[in-house]
Amino acid sequence: MSKNYVTVQGDTFDKIAYAQMGSEFQMSKLIEANPAYSHYAIFPSGITLVIPDSDTTPQTINPELLPPWKR
Repeated sequence: MSKNYVTVQGDTFDKIAYAQMGSEFQMSKLIEANPAYSHYAIFPSGITLVIPDSDTTPQTINPELLPPWKR
């Protein structure tokens, strides 16, 4: 279930994604949920954004793709 967030002067998509969704890597999902505001790099205050459900599924990494020192 998605929720709303009202921006504060100086907010950015990655900062909001980190604070509201748990990871700045959720930023693209946040932008997709709010296409009307995708042109903002830094938000003014008072814009209501939809915060989609974050993807908390653990990502599996193929060990063959890791550098040797991380295998």
